[in-house]
Amino acid sequence: MAAGLAQAATPPGQETTAATSARQPSHQGVTGAFAANDDLRRRLRRIDRLREAKALALTLPALLFLIVALIAPLVFFMSRAADNADLTDHLPRTSQAMAGWDGDGLPPEDIQRILVDELSGIAGTPGLAVLARRLNYQEPGYRSLIQKTANGLRAGGSGTAAERLTAIDARWAEPSIWQTLRQESGRWTSFFMLAAIDLKKDTAGAIASAPPERAIYQRVFARTFIASLSVTLICLVLGYATAYALLRLRTGLGRIALLVILISLWTSLLVRTLAWIIILQKNGVLNSALMGAGIVDEPVQFIRTWFAVILAMVHLLLPLMILPILAVMRGIPPSYMRAAQSLGAAPFRAFWSVYLPLTYPGIGAGVVLVATTSLGFFITPELLGGPEHQMISYFVAFFTNMSVNWGLASALGVWLFVITIAMFAGVAKGFGIARIKP
Repeated sequence: MAAGLAQAATPPGQETTAATSARQPSHQGVTGAFAANDDLRRRLRRIDRLREAKALALTLPALLFLIVALIAPLVFFMSRAADNADLTDHLPRTSQAMAGWDGDGLPPEDIQRILVDELSGIAGTPGLAVLARRLNYQEPGYRSLIQKTANGLRAGGSGTAAERLTAIDARWAEPSIWQTLRQESGRWTSFFMLAAIDLKKDTAGAIASAPPERAIYQRVFARTFIASLSVTLICLVLGYATAYALLRLRTGLGRIALLVILISLWTSLLVRTLAWIIILQKNGVLNSALMGAGIVDEPVQFIRTWFAVILAMVHLLLPLMILPILAVMRGIPPSYMRAAQSLGAAPFRAFWSVYLPLTYPGIGAGVVLVATTSLGFFITPELLGGPEHQMISYFVAFFTNMSVNWGLASALGVWLFVITIAMFAGVAKGFGIARIKP
């Protein structure tokens, strides 16, 4: 009763300390709950990091092999597109002196004397051949000039450096050779990257077009891109129709058809290309059939034409388009089309608005596979085409193995790599980058 009187005597709006503590949560309890949640989050993050570390450890051998066998050689090869070590390593003092020359007329006597000393020093060594070959890339005829000059200087002579040089070859009295040495005096050069797209630097250092007789690579790049685009479009049409038909075949027949496609993919590219040579040559299967049917009176020239090159490339790359599209089509429920038609859409409208967008991931993957692979085709155009059908990979192989011009070969490879990345970016933008992610 006393407690009741005391509670009744409490003024309005005020409560006892005991009552307030009973109704409000404990500050220590809230702090403990937050601490428990933080501890749980830390443990979960630790578990996730441990899981990622285990996954990385499992893939580390493959990653190291990829770096050693693919990425490192690729970076080294591509770096040769800007490497100028052949000149700066064999003419270090001349390159340093040339960097401080203004390039007007002929260089002063002290710079010419440095060149005389360095050419005399490397005469008769393998370095002279390397230097002469490197300068010959700049201008045909410089190989013989450098070798003759070095051998002549080694034999001795009198007079100033300019007199000794011009006595051996009158071209040393022309500014062009000195301008070349000045432009290439740095450790890195843009010569190969410009030459790979038919450009060069003039005597003033401005970028200009290469002479018409040496300007071929822009046409080769255009030819390569057009051939890749044509093959990709043909494979897209045929591959989509084939995948759509395979999906609607009976199980047994569909498996047999898929096996035929896989066998074609597993067969060697060289073997399939040689098979097309047998089919398309003048005495081959196709000409024999045409002449036997009375369609033609004499053999038709199929080999060494774009028809043969494109036909063989489509045959070789078509499975790379069919398989990703078929894989995506199998994951699309048939009820989507039925639902669209039940809502009033015509079959073509339902296909165009519902079914086709759902297959974009497969189309994007197939286009990337076919387009990027066809950009680097070498064997098929080499065997089925003529000189006017060779793509950029032929010139990369030629400069790598035959003329040993690694700078130009790597520059062509860099530009081809840029085109490939640009094509991939275009496909990713057209179909949505999220849709073609693995």
